[in-house]
Amino acid sequence: MSKPVAVLNDSITNAIDLLIKMYKIREINGAKRRLIGNDGQEYFIITDFPHVDGMEFSDILVLPNAEFNPNYEYLKELIKVRIR
Repeated sequence: MSKPVAVLNDSITNAIDLLIKMYKIREINGAKRRLIGNDGQEYFIITDFPHVDGMEFSDILVLPNAEFNPNYEYLKELIKVRIR
């Protein structure tokens, strides 16, 4: 099973809206910030530091408006370290 893609954005609701428009999503679990595409790919929305704890990712997807997150640069670097 492939690792999830980290989706960096400023808000969870904004990220869900953008992912639905960009990809074919079959399952949404907003409480866990997890979306699953029709191809089985998992996407985890990252908006704060605790969301990255204990996670490994296959890639990072930076959505529009992510730069409005006050921790954007640090989160981006932290996620890059967690890509395997």
